[in-house]
Amino acid sequence: MVIQVMLLFVVFAQGLLISSPNDQRVLVSQSEDIFTEYGCSTVAVKKKVSVSSCTLNLKSYKNGLGGFCFVDRNTMWVDKGCRASFQLTDPQQEISCSSVGYKYATCKLTKPLEKFCACSTIAVKAKESVSSCTLNLVSSKNGEGGFGFLDEDTMWVDKGCRATFQLTDPPQEISCSSHNYKYATCNLTKSLEKFCSCSTITEEVKQSTSSCKLNVKSGQNGLGGFGFVDKNTMWVDQGCRSSFRLSDPQQEISCSSHNYKYATCKLTKPLEKFCGCSTIAVKSKLSVSSCTLNLKSGTNGKGGFGFTDKNTMWVDKGCRASFQLTNPKQEVSCSSVGYKYASCKLKEELSSCFFSTK
Repeated sequence: MVIQVMLLFVVFAQGLLISSPNDQRVLVSQSEDIFTEYGCSTVAVKKKVSVSSCTLNLKSYKNGLGGFCFVDRNTMWVDKGCRASFQLTDPQQEISCSSVGYKYATCKLTKPLEKFCACSTIAVKAKESVSSCTLNLVSSKNGEGGFGFLDEDTMWVDKGCRATFQLTDPPQEISCSSHNYKYATCNLTKSLEKFCSCSTITEEVKQSTSSCKLNVKSGQNGLGGFGFVDKNTMWVDQGCRSSFRLSDPQQEISCSSHNYKYATCKLTKPLEKFCGCSTIAVKSKLSVSSCTLNLKSGTNGKGGFGFTDKNTMWVDKGCRASFQLTNPKQEVSCSSVGYKYASCKLKEELSSCFFSTK
């Protein structure tokens, strides 16, 4: 099965580490011709003033399940009751924007975005199946349905997902059904203008007691992770042992972390769409304050950290820790003293894309 990962816009955690349907943390990036090493402008809720939720890039059809994101480099949008003040980067600015009466609304930015990165998106408008329909879910269980883009002209559904989908860039609605839990594709009525995809990797058959979670750099034995090193290599760590299914091109690879040690395995075929980003994770926390990737809390004790640029990382609100970085691999200690914002120089300049957040 060929599965493509779509960026719903900007990623906030790994690279945008995002929470996947399997509670994996997933690094999602755009294709290399669109995405540069300098990251993307980001938007985050600074202060929510609505009862409705405000979730990044949520395209909901239910009042109260509010969403927000960028329209273009001069405009942001809110919908379904989301009302908030937002913190933006590149350039730094604050914008208040409100969805009144649960209606879609746009707000002009005070400064145009310097690093605008957009992709076509897809979301469930009306589900018609008992099976779930979860974006980019690659499951082996009937009823755990998934959907996503195959290419700029095609979408896919699997494991019983049947729904009407809302797409953007260009706007269109598509009905697509997985009958008898079988994989199916459906042609789009209009070709995507901003198709962004990457080769993907998913756990197929786990052979270890240790967990195997995509892009998790835990530093703890038993909390295993895996991911790509480059277009020819994958990695496993902290006891993860499994066979993996890869796409673009399709292949299966067995890879094992013995005695909880980091290991790499060569792919049988080089990736056609490798999108690697530098990542950052807590290796050893030294503070009582939390340390959460890309968190801009405004509350002392609720600490955050992330990249500023390819030579610098930041911490805030009391986060003090030793951090593990990739691309290139290095450890950096950085501390927010007195709950104040601080930046720390990296030992080595980041060699691939990263996500600027402050």
